[in-house]
Amino acid sequence: ARVTEERALYHYNLGVAYSQAKFYQEAIGEYEDSLESNPDNPDAHYNLGLLYDNIIKEPEKAIEHFNRYIELKPAAADKREVESWIKRLKRKDY
Repeated sequence: ARVTEERALYHYNLGVAYSQAKFYQEAIGEYEDSLESNPDNPDAHYNLGLLYDNIIKEPEKAIEHFNRYIELKPAAADKREVESWIKRLKRKDY
């Protein structure tokens, strides 16, 4: 289990680094790899939601990841903001 946790964290951190470097496809791949090891990481879902919303323009995937983020972190300080993003994505026609 420890190796799995470390693998998930490694891929998550690499995803963050790729996002900051604007290597968005690589970042998505790393976040997805992180979720394979730890599907309950709310931050990976949040970051994927942002990438799919703002960069890749795939609203269905953004909604899926934002919903999972809220499901995993129901007391999140930004819950209302994320819910408003979901509503916007459902209305928007890409």
